[in-house]
Amino acid sequence: MPIRRLRNAIREQFGLKVFFAFFFVIVVLLTAYTGIGAFREWNKAEEKLREQGEMLADLLSQSVVVGLFAEDEKLLQAASAGMLGLKDVTSITVYNNGRKVLYAGRRSTSERGTTPPSRGPVRDLRSVVGLEVFETEDSFQFIKPVSIRSVPEAAESLYFDLEGTGRNGRVIGYAQVVLSKDSFRKDIASLVTRNAAVMLLFIAAGWVIISFAVKQVTRPLRNLTGKVRALELGMPVEPAAVETHDEIGKLAAAFNAMVEARVKAEKSMRESEERERHLIATDLHDFVGQNLVASQYQLGALRKFLSSPEAAMRMDEARELIAQTIQYTRSLTIELRSPVLEELGLEPAIESLAESYESTHGVPVRVEDDGLPKEISDETGYLLFRSVRELLMNIVKHAKATEALISVMRTGDSIRIAVRDNGIGFLAAASPGPRHSFGLFTIRERLRGLGGRCDVESAPGAGTTVVLTAPLVNYGEQGKGTS
Repeated sequence: MPIRRLRNAIREQFGLKVFFAFFFVIVVLLTAYTGIGAFREWNKAEEKLREQGEMLADLLSQSVVVGLFAEDEKLLQAASAGMLGLKDVTSITVYNNGRKVLYAGRRSTSERGTTPPSRGPVRDLRSVVGLEVFETEDSFQFIKPVSIRSVPEAAESLYFDLEGTGRNGRVIGYAQVVLSKDSFRKDIASLVTRNAAVMLLFIAAGWVIISFAVKQVTRPLRNLTGKVRALELGMPVEPAAVETHDEIGKLAAAFNAMVEARVKAEKSMRESEERERHLIATDLHDFVGQNLVASQYQLGALRKFLSSPEAAMRMDEARELIAQTIQYTRSLTIELRSPVLEELGLEPAIESLAESYESTHGVPVRVEDDGLPKEISDETGYLLFRSVRELLMNIVKHAKATEALISVMRTGDSIRIAVRDNGIGFLAAASPGPRHSFGLFTIRERLRGLGGRCDVESAPGAGTTVVLTAPLVNYGEQGKGTS
């Protein structure tokens, strides 16, 4: 499960992808570097150890000639004592020609701390004719014959060949030097440890750098993702900041173009909707309403000629139905397109709407106006009027309120309309969602499209207050005129 979660996290998070790619590259490169470096250091150390062993074996074969010739252990010990103090030397052994050990000097393992010395030659000494090197798992063994000339020449010593070892004569024994591999193994281990520490340092620094870089790179993407999700939910969004000219900047610019096209399409849809409402309201008023009124007058005139009480009663019922239809048609016309709003403005239209709801539904609705000029666009006026009408309808249907208050004020460069009731209230977080045709969510969305906002304050048993805010037009000129 943890592996699967890690795999899913890597698949979903760009930062983890970059980090693990960096981690893989660093591990591969430093592992290869460490391997190559360890191999080269091993070869160098081995070559150096071989050279040291060959030199010591050559020197030992010359310094033990007297002791070997006399088979005197003290002389042999004196000749080899200095070599046992060297760093890598673990043992020195001198054999006579009959392979008998005349002297065996070993450096203690407690002093060395690691590999014990080898206990003897790895092959038959009689087959050794020159300097030979034998390698074991933990050491190098250097064996060289010790020889003397039977008749010394001029400028030569009886026991030492002053010009080299190539002119030796009879073999009188063998000298063996054993060098441990521990020292360069420690060097290799130190190299590996050092490179591992460098690798961890690179990984830690890489994590910090990558985290910072990924945050900088993905920050515009995260912001853009949030805006796209908001757009998907039908919420209005602000344009994304175009911070760069690379692919991310181009994506942000494309998103802004899409948002702008969406805003234009919504505005065009609202304008088209308003035109359709105006046409329908005009047809209802000019044709349906007028014909219904004319029909009512005709039926009233026709009733005078009826002599039957039953026919007169039927005529009165027909006239009552026509009167109700006329009233409904007028209400529907006002809801579609208020004549008061067109002719007198928003404040009188809201007062007329309040009177209509009070008379129709029996809920007292009081309107307060600060009297300041509030110049708004036709689109803003229609939207605010319809929003107030929708809120009053919610009060009548759901709030169970006994009274309501509508206050219209100017605050700075905005118009502010607050609709309050003393009804049952509700949880503000449970306000209608985007599926409602013209609920609170739609009011909020459309007001944001015009640069306004809709704020809701409500609690169970505490009533509801909905505040509508929208921008004024030509506010600077109004300020000059009213100052």
